[in-house]
Amino acid sequence: MPPRKQQAAGQVLDLLKQCGVDGWPRGDAERKGNVSVAVDRPIGRPVVRLAGAVPAANSLRLPRLASPHRFLYLQLRLEPGKTYGLHADFTTADRQPHRLSISNLFGGQAAQRSRRAGGLQIFLPTAHDAWTLLAIDLAAAAEAAAGGGGPCSGGGAGGGGSPYARLCSLQLCANMTVRGAFTSDVVFDWSTLPPNLAFSAAFDIAHARVLWVPAPPPAGSAHFAAPRPPRPASPRPPVPSRPASPQRRPPRQQRPAEEPAPGLQQQQQQLALHPSPIAQLERVAAFSGRHPGLLHFVPGSSNGGGKEVVYAAGSLIVTMQLACGGAVLQQQGQQWHLNGHARSVRALALSADGCRLASVEEGAGAAVRLWDLRRGLCLATVPGHASGTACLDLAPDGAALATAGVDAQGRQELACWDVSACWAAGGPAAAVPGRPQELARQASEYNIQAVRFLPHDPSRLVTCGKNSIRLHRQGHRLKDGQLRGLSVPMDGVPAERRPYSCGTLACPASTTVGEVFTCLAFEPAMRERPLCARRLFAGTASGALYTVDLEGRTVQGVAQAHAGALVALAAHDGFCVTGSADGKLRLWGGDLREAYMEAAHEGAVTGIGLSSDGLWVAVGTESGALSLLDVKRCAYSTLLRSHTAAVHAVALLGQPPAGSVPQGWGSYEQQQQQGQQQQQQQQIQYCTAGADGTVRVWSGTDHQQVLELTAPGETVLSLACHPEKVEVACGFQGGALRIFDAAGATLLQESRQHTGAVTQLAFARHGRVLLSLGEDGCVCAYDAQRCYMPTTFVLAGFPLHATAMAVSADGRLLAVAALSLRPGSAGPGGRRPPSPAGGKRGENTSASMAQAVIVLHSTLSMQLLLQLPVEGGSRVAQVQLLPDGRHVLALTDSGRLLGYRSSDGALVLDVPRCLGSPCLTSALDPSGSFLLAGTASGQLKVWGLASLHRLAVEESSCIDGDGQPQEQQATAPDVIRSLPCQERAAPAGSSVLGAAFLDPRRLLTVGSAGEVCCWSLCGEPWSPCSARQPGDVSTAGALVVRMPAGNTAAGASAGQPLGRLQPPPAHQQAVSSPLDRLRAACSSRRPATSPGQAATASVDAHSKEQQVPHQLLAMVAGSRPASPAPRPLPAVLQTHLPPRPPSAPPELPRHPGPPSALITAAADRLQSASLPSTPQRARRKQLPIWERYKKVPEASLVVTATPNQRCTKVVRQERQLRISSPAKKGGSGSGASTGGKRDLEQRSAEWVDAEVEGDRVPAYRPSQQLQLLPPSATVQRVVGFKAAAGFCWLPAGPQQLLYAAGNVLVAEEMSSAEQRHLARLPRDVSALAATADGRLVAAAVRPAAAGGSTADIHLVQLQGGAPGPELPVLCHHSFAVQALAFSPCGSLLASLAHSPDDLTSSLALWLVEEPEAAELVAGVELPGAVAGLAWEAPSPGSLPVFYTAGSQGLTQWQLEPEALTSTAVHIPAVLRGVALTAVATCCAPAREEEEEENQGSGASTAGAARLSRVYVGDASGRVWQLEVDSGQDVRQARLLSEVPGQGISCLCATAPHLLAVGIATGSLLLLTEDSASEGEASWKVLAGEQLDGTVQHLHVDAGRQEVTAATAAGTLWGIPAGSDPTRVLLCGQQRRLSSWHLAAGAEWKRVPPTVALASAAGVAVWPLGREPARAPLVEFPQPAGATHASLADDASVCAAAYADGGICLYDVAQARLRWRSTGAAAQGGVAALAVFQRLRGCKVLAAYRSGALLLLDGASGQVAHRTLQFAVRQESGRLCPSNFPVTGLAAHPADPAVFALAGQQHLLVCKAAWTKTATITPLARLSFGPASGTAAAPLEEAPPPAEESAGQEAPSAAAAAVRVAFSRAHPGHLYCSNPAAPGQLLLLDYTTQAVVKTLLAPVADSAAITSLALHPTEALLAAGTSAGTVLLLRLETEAWAELAAHAEGAAVVGLGFSPCGRRLFSAAAGACATLCWELGQ
Repeated sequence: MPPRKQQAAGQVLDLLKQCGVDGWPRGDAERKGNVSVAVDRPIGRPVVRLAGAVPAANSLRLPRLASPHRFLYLQLRLEPGKTYGLHADFTTADRQPHRLSISNLFGGQAAQRSRRAGGLQIFLPTAHDAWTLLAIDLAAAAEAAAGGGGPCSGGGAGGGGSPYARLCSLQLCANMTVRGAFTSDVVFDWSTLPPNLAFSAAFDIAHARVLWVPAPPPAGSAHFAAPRPPRPASPRPPVPSRPASPQRRPPRQQRPAEEPAPGLQQQQQQLALHPSPIAQLERVAAFSGRHPGLLHFVPGSSNGGGKEVVYAAGSLIVTMQLACGGAVLQQQGQQWHLNGHARSVRALALSADGCRLASVEEGAGAAVRLWDLRRGLCLATVPGHASGTACLDLAPDGAALATAGVDAQGRQELACWDVSACWAAGGPAAAVPGRPQELARQASEYNIQAVRFLPHDPSRLVTCGKNSIRLHRQGHRLKDGQLRGLSVPMDGVPAERRPYSCGTLACPASTTVGEVFTCLAFEPAMRERPLCARRLFAGTASGALYTVDLEGRTVQGVAQAHAGALVALAAHDGFCVTGSADGKLRLWGGDLREAYMEAAHEGAVTGIGLSSDGLWVAVGTESGALSLLDVKRCAYSTLLRSHTAAVHAVALLGQPPAGSVPQGWGSYEQQQQQGQQQQQQQQIQYCTAGADGTVRVWSGTDHQQVLELTAPGETVLSLACHPEKVEVACGFQGGALRIFDAAGATLLQESRQHTGAVTQLAFARHGRVLLSLGEDGCVCAYDAQRCYMPTTFVLAGFPLHATAMAVSADGRLLAVAALSLRPGSAGPGGRRPPSPAGGKRGENTSASMAQAVIVLHSTLSMQLLLQLPVEGGSRVAQVQLLPDGRHVLALTDSGRLLGYRSSDGALVLDVPRCLGSPCLTSALDPSGSFLLAGTASGQLKVWGLASLHRLAVEESSCIDGDGQPQEQQATAPDVIRSLPCQERAAPAGSSVLGAAFLDPRRLLTVGSAGEVCCWSLCGEPWSPCSARQPGDVSTAGALVVRMPAGNTAAGASAGQPLGRLQPPPAHQQAVSSPLDRLRAACSSRRPATSPGQAATASVDAHSKEQQVPHQLLAMVAGSRPASPAPRPLPAVLQTHLPPRPPSAPPELPRHPGPPSALITAAADRLQSASLPSTPQRARRKQLPIWERYKKVPEASLVVTATPNQRCTKVVRQERQLRISSPAKKGGSGSGASTGGKRDLEQRSAEWVDAEVEGDRVPAYRPSQQLQLLPPSATVQRVVGFKAAAGFCWLPAGPQQLLYAAGNVLVAEEMSSAEQRHLARLPRDVSALAATADGRLVAAAVRPAAAGGSTADIHLVQLQGGAPGPELPVLCHHSFAVQALAFSPCGSLLASLAHSPDDLTSSLALWLVEEPEAAELVAGVELPGAVAGLAWEAPSPGSLPVFYTAGSQGLTQWQLEPEALTSTAVHIPAVLRGVALTAVATCCAPAREEEEEENQGSGASTAGAARLSRVYVGDASGRVWQLEVDSGQDVRQARLLSEVPGQGISCLCATAPHLLAVGIATGSLLLLTEDSASEGEASWKVLAGEQLDGTVQHLHVDAGRQEVTAATAAGTLWGIPAGSDPTRVLLCGQQRRLSSWHLAAGAEWKRVPPTVALASAAGVAVWPLGREPARAPLVEFPQPAGATHASLADDASVCAAAYADGGICLYDVAQARLRWRSTGAAAQGGVAALAVFQRLRGCKVLAAYRSGALLLLDGASGQVAHRTLQFAVRQESGRLCPSNFPVTGLAAHPADPAVFALAGQQHLLVCKAAWTKTATITPLARLSFGPASGTAAAPLEEAPPPAEESAGQEAPSAAAAAVRVAFSRAHPGHLYCSNPAAPGQLLLLDYTTQAVVKTLLAPVADSAAITSLALHPTEALLAAGTSAGTVLLLRLETEAWAELAAHAEGAAVVGLGFSPCGRRLFSAAAGACATLCWELGQ
């Protein structure tokens, strides 16, 4: 390749540009490894970054350079502690190659060089991470490499003395950042670099260094570059506005120079913002208390009693003046600031005279800065330690500096520097400052915590650390660069710590001391004994205070001073001050035996500053507080308090908005005097809030904290203060909005309307409306006059996602910056705003990109006024409205400043790239003259807006000499391309998060370092006088009247020029502007004239004296018929601004501020309709707003919320709202009224807003309020029946049946099918019982699946058939209760439970005579399983008795007065050893023989023995009647029935002659006693039936002779004794649901909604129509083990999948099986099913867990299509890691071709063409979890569904997975859940694969969304959770409602809406019931 042309003639050759590094791979640069090009934000320039552990494998090589320049310059930044390399290949004149290598891999010291065969190696360690200008003298390097006598000479072989020729190549290797590489023959440094290689203005060259290799060139040997000229104030030269050009543009050379627009002439002449600087920092409210040693009293600062303290506030060093000793200073609290550090200050040190200061910041390689404290100058920098500096100290004379830190290898080291030469810069100007010299650097193993020079001997210093106190001496101890020292011996020091009397603890005396010393202090020489030995005090981490003799190096004593670590320490004559981490400050005597003074703080004491006289102690705490202790008076005062974390917001408290101050009256000095008077009358306060969870109120005069409100654990992001009250609105990161009363420190209201953080708050309309902006993109409005009730969503987050908002000064205009999710949308009425001039064409034309827009709303009606697109398409970060409301300013993320006219949306301001980092906050001064922006990089930028105001004046309504408005030109408005600006840096080196103007002269900013800064603004505000030309323009407020030069107004004296209107007299101060005053005067003096006759305008005496122009009067009053009406506003503004009530009085009190230009013009336009002289088309008269709507009762709403939910409870109370108005009866307007004065008294003119006319809160109608409420729903019906729990017939009404459906207790009237839901219990019911009178019901629930809970028994008291008050819960049993039974009297309740293994049973007896005080009487553990329990009917005077039967036989239990006794019944021998399975009792009178015996023996009949009839059944199928006497003996045993081989399951005997027997095989026998037979009575079978399952519960109606039986199959049967047929009373699902699918049905086919249930018992299809269904439509019990079921839309067929992989299709109408397919069992089981209705029949789509899809023909069951496209495992066994296991399948309700496959963390939307050659096309794919790079694990067979056990409830399957609901109304959209974020719902546009909106449901972290359903109208979205609740969302307002009816922890697996949308159906996995919800309004 031929050599390229050299640029040796130039001064600089840019090597990176020559090799095309930025254009790689097209350039010549050779990259290897980790090399990238990026933009470095701190310096604002592109850089090359090299990383990697091996330098040779990560490099950038620049070949073929051939540069003849002598010097090679590299702008680089090295990574401390990491290896790097740099190689420069050059040749000499004899063409010999040489290489210069610089690296930290070479061994040796820093100054060592080595020569290797024509090369030179230089060892350069990476001790700093600052930017370095590495300057290499190639000529000197060539001489050194050749062995010449250069600076590195030393002999050796070489190439002789041939001089340097050219640079051939350059190679950069690993772990460095390179900004530039260039060669030159000129000597450069950072201040003289070429402009194209210099850094941005924000870069401080004081942080950089220059390093010459091998050595700097001697003076005179090279040319040195001159310094660069200073940069201009504005970053860019002014760009004049381009005038309108013709269609064909002439050539650039021939284009004549045209003058700019008239409105921009002064802007181009004054581009600099004066004065400079325009903002001066006055005060910083911050103190960095995280590290010790950051607070000092300045020695020698006493000046008339005043003293100074110096401390650190972030990266700022602050010196504050104090008034000590009662002195009164004018500079009390005044601060001076030292700004130079880039990061937070780590340590401070002062010299003895207080004139010299040393500081170091945090971070690796941070340099130490030396300051002249008196002059505030940084004199020099000293290199710090490679990995950070921990502590430092300055010698008393300032000559030496000691630092302790960590080196690059992670070792502790101590360094000493001679800095005496650095202070020369602080002397005369002729003095040349020197450089610091390193004296010693010593590695240490003691973990140095503090270092101090001895006050009386600067040559000695002391360090302390881990179990070490060392004394070092300079001078003769300094040897070989090592600083050696002697340690204070710690061996043998007794641990006899003297404990402090306040409770501090001492270590045991037997232990030896091993401490970590943290702080040091020296005892000064006492005046009384100057020759005595001085002591050293050392504090430790254990709170001990050591006293050390420095001369003898011995420990004199140890005292336990604090319970926490000692952090700060100071000593004076005779006393010592200690500060500890326990928050205590103590002042000790010289003997350390007693603390004379103690102060407690809210945080650890980290800083102590002691004055020179010892009478004042400055105290700093970790919580950011700075206090002052007066030792003499024992007084304590707070100097400063600060936030401990980032401050996010600042706002003025109780101050009127900026627009309320009259502008344009008098001179600026007069305005300033008025402002000072107002400040004296009312104290100014402001609020701040931040990440520390506090809201603090500050005084605006001395900036002291007044109040603090805390919210622990929360972050406050936004603030807004009520303009008239002391109420503060706070927006929290969690989405809560809280309003506090700052006066009483109380919480007024709390609301949660946003699903994300509340980022911005603002009050509008003088505090009547509060607006909130959230991260969810919604803007919500609250009525402040009605307890901050939410009224409406201005933006609901879709289709406009709000990003910022601003309110005008008068509060009537709202500007919202948003991202439009519908690109190209027009404004109201279909009108699109005009295209702004100067905008680039083709920007944001893609429909897939979100368009940034600004939307203007009227806060009066919350209606949309205008929507205008933002130029450039970048998101708007901040938006502001000028005080006059004419312009909207926007700052975008790309750093662009835009301005739009609010009347028509025209672009008037476009300043590109004005910010270098993202804008976080903005603020406007009250006059609208200055705009401030704060960025993330700490940049504060101020723009002057005078040119924008001048442009507004030029474009305002102008009137010519005849009073006629000038014609508007149809040309594009002038666009301002640049603004004068100034840039300031944040004082604490942090991001600027908030800003607000305290007054027109003071600015407040807050930042991420927790600082609150007050700035003084020095710029002059803009006034209308600056826009006036001599004799040409007259300004009155914002109105400009243009007149010919030399002309005078009519009625004015001859020759008198037309001047400004003067302020009105004091009695007219209520009128806000001259225009309003003239309008009010003309309206009050206008006589009543007939229509069409001109009204004569009269001017009062004051207006005549002020020479008011006649043209202005004519315009306002309309007295000239020829004068047209004022220029109207656009129709958009006219329609939405409410008119002034025609009956309002002419002179109403107004707000003192000037009204907005828009509102004023609209008022003029609307008021002209009532002037007879104004030619305008007639229109209908409108009634006032309070009379347009009919007065209806309104709803007063009180909304409460919990921290995890939005709105959970709404209290609605009807009331009548009375509205009074000034309108008279009989009509509106100013006409006469027939009512006269009496009518006026009845309807007084009571205005809601007396300050702004027409501004009142519109009346709220109930229909509007209900839209704001969360949706509501109530359970209308429960479909289901739990047979195992039992049932009861209630005596309350005819056929009242009590049963359990899952966890719901239901009382149903069987004749009318009307249900009453008595109780919703936390878990499924296992047993229930009711008293004989039906007043008390007991229901036992199963214990929780997690274990550790009990089987609670809930009592429900019925009052009139309805449930009564809540009763206590009975807790005793650990296992599920199997039986409950009330005693016949109803005062006792017996409960029986047994373990799952039937080894033990638990019996409990409860006293429930008073249900409110129910208690446990006795609890017994029994061996074996107890099968049944039965109470005996009591006899008069007898004790309660009941029987239990089980494997242990028959037992009688009797409740005695003191105990519950049990006795085994002596059963016959035939029953011994036989397990009894059922028991029933019935009382019988004593036998006749026994009565005769009793009478013969003379026994009393009252004491006659009473026999008890007990019926028992055994496992052999026999039923026995036992007659038991009082002695527990069986008098007679009779076998009533025997069914061989069939066990008896239950018995029931409600009468002595009737017994029902239930058998385990499902048979039912009704036995009756035949008394007609001779001898003993015999029993016969009255009725018998074979039922569908084991009979579990029985009930016998003796009167009707009818038996009710509940079977294990879930059927409740009614069996009459006669010939009537057996009927089914009720049915229910008994097994756990594994699948639930709802078919909406077809109204035209009269098919109601139908649901298919799949369980281990098979498949059941239930109708869910309006008519109650007590039995399923059809059941398919065989085959069993169904896992999934799916219905067709019309419920004609049902598909079911089974655990073995088989698939069946059933014909529902004919109740038959169509076909059965084996499916694909090898694919891991079926995950979901879907049935598609097609013209040629139905199709069944089966999705397997592996991802395989099978399409089965509905007629034959054959596989029509089979695909493994989405399968995890292919047929060959290969695993596809890109696919995922499928957990669900969702089909589109309107398009059968679209379906979605869902996994645990994935979602795939597909579209299929079900043709002969079927194809499936993926449309969108979402992954919510981390991408896995490995193949999926092999799938196993799905486990069978868990079943309930007797002991506890089976766990509910609630695995987190994606749930899907397709939208029918919006094609291409679906709702899905995010399993990675609980409660997050996404609206996905699967056609563009974009997330349209994110919703956040109130779901706990441990729960998940398990099902979704969308309302037919898509107004509601239902979500089922794993916690058993249903969440209902109103999509319009995003209001949530939680529906809780299912059991706790039972995952809701089924959800669906009815076709009419009035009902919702839900089912839980662990329940056996389907709930039907009736939706509210």
